[in-house]
Amino acid sequence: MSKELLNLSSDVKELCLPYFKQLGLDHLNYIHRDKQGQVTYLCSNRLWLEHYLEKAYPKIGAFEKNIQLSEYKYILWKGLEKNDPILIDSKEMLGMEYGVTLIRKEQDGFGFYNLGTKSSDPSIINLYVNKLDQFENFIHSFEEKAATLLQCAKKFKLDICSNLTVDMISPRFCRHTYATFLH
Repeated sequence: MSKELLNLSSDVKELCLPYFKQLGLDHLNYIHRDKQGQVTYLCSNRLWLEHYLEKAYPKIGAFEKNIQLSEYKYILWKGLEKNDPILIDSKEMLGMEYGVTLIRKEQDGFGFYNLGTKSSDPSIINLYVNKLDQFENFIHSFEEKAATLLQCAKKFKLDICSNLTVDMISPRFCRHTYATFLH
């Protein structure tokens, strides 16, 4: 794992903090999946990114593995599925049980912008739905201001299609774990 990639998290966090305060957010995790099956990450929380990579979650993550998710514009996380280690760890490490993912078609693939706040209150979903336009504006601004960070992160692409074991590609890990889709 590259320390350079992890070190980008402090720059991402600094860039995001004004928006987080304005929008009531605590977390951004950006996943870019290109057309060749390689992924790139940027995250506002270095510890989460480090944990995510150490646990080999890119091999089982829904956004990395489920190509059909790129057909949606938004995905609302509606609580935890009992067996999803990523969502379980998200709640334990970040205090986030609910969140929203904005999906953007990009020049060389798709970007998944996972946004969340520390809350176990399901009514937080209403906040996410009511602020989708503001989140879109944040993402647009983030893309502009973080262009250099995004380019730097893309130097550390992971090939998620190689070295898969039977356990990593089993249906229980590739299943669709997010409950609400909006086109």
